[in-house]
Amino acid sequence: MEIIVMGCGTSQGVPLVAHDNPGLDLSNSKNWRTRTSVHVMIEGHHVIVLL
Repeated sequence: MEIIVMGCGTSQGVPLVAHDNPGLDLSNSKNWRTRTSVHVMIEGHHVIVLL
């Protein structure tokens, strides 16, 4: 079995929609996070779990 973490942000993602954060530097790719999700591979089967 292999598990790959594909996203590690909040359920809404980061930055949040309609949330103004003037101190957040969006030009830096490290400040962007996708929704939490994992890709699981078991014996040739692939499953993506979105949380």
